[in-house]
This record gives sequence, structure tokens and C-alpha cells, in this order.
Amino acid sequence: MNMIFRQLSLLCFLILSIVHVQLIAQTIDSSSGNKDGSSFVFSPDGKYLAKISNINKNTQVKILDTNNMKVAAQWQIPDFETRELQFSASDSGKILITDKRRILVYKLSGNKQKLLFIQPELKNQEIVQAGFDLDTDEVVWATNNTVYKTNPSNRKSKELAYVNPLQSSISSFAPLKDDELAVSIANSKDLFVYTPTDSEKP
Repeated sequence: MNMIFRQLSLLCFLILSIVHVQLIAQTIDSSSGNKDGSSFVFSPDGKYLAKISNINKNTQVKILDTNNMKVAAQWQIPDFETRELQFSASDSGKILITDKRRILVYKLSGNKQKLLFIQPELKNQEIVQAGFDLDTDEVVWATNNTVYKTNPSNRKSKELAYVNPLQSSISSFAPLKDDELAVSIANSKDLFVYTPTDSEKP
């Protein structure tokens, strides 16, 4: 019974994660030309509201303080088409923004933003998904076949999951506790749970 409950919980968590990512991606990807296709994201504590607009292959970010709806910070990211923006659950002043090529982590300070971390573009690799870890501000992110966890402070990364490219590719993932991952792969209805002792699954 406990195993069934755990499996159902993991499935529900992954479904919610996938829906959240898809809604943001669909809203942002709908922009083209000069049309302002915008997406809005609240911080977990409700302190900030982010507006993200992709215009002419540039991203415009505006962060509003929900106490007075005044602009807390705003900036533009050139040559960047945002797919996802996420606030840290432990520090709403930290923001992760990703497109298909790069991951950026910012820290709000006063009315400005400071770039804390950038994951450079990987040759022949596309970033499928990225976000903050559940319990820390480390970044969990996936290419088509590998999921990594990166510490933005020291830039050290470790591999959490790998899918053989000859067999399938990663569609999405949901971080669990203690470096466990729920991973959905292409062309499969199965949900795979990776633990730190797993090296390779599908």
C-alpha cells in the first residue's frame, strides 16, 4: 500500500510539473515579430510578480513588488528567448531563466539585478528543462539525455540521470528529495525514478 501511494504521489507531482512547464513554454513561444507574447509568474511567497516578454528574439524581464505593484527591477536579455522563469522557493530574490541554450540565475538587490550564474551553451545539446532544486538553490537541468545538478556558487556539477540516446530521450523531470528524480522519457507512458545509486536506466 505504501509503495502504491508513493508511486501515485510521484506521478501527480510529475504531472503538475509538466503542466507548469508546458503552460509557460506555450505562452512564451507564442510570441513572434513585434507581438508582445508575455507570461506572468509569481514567486512562491507571493512577494514578486515577474512579467517575461519575448520580442524580436530578445527577452524583457520586469519584476513587480506585489505590495505596491511598483517595478522592483527590469532588464533585457539580448539574443535570448525565454522558455521558463522560476523563483527560488527558499529565496524569492533569486530567479532562474532559461532558453534552449543557456541557464541564467539572477539575484535581486534593491532596484537592480545581479547575474550570479550562467550555464553556457553546450555544443549539439539543447536544454530541455531547468529549475531550482527542492531544498537548495542548486540548479537541476536536463539536456536530451542527461540530468545534471549544478551548484551556482562553485560551478560544480554532478550527473543525476542518464538516458541512452540510442533508446530514447528525456521529455521532462521532477526533482524529489535526496537527489532522487522522477523522469519522463519520449514515446513512453512509464515514469522512471532515479536514485543516487542509479547510473543508467532506459
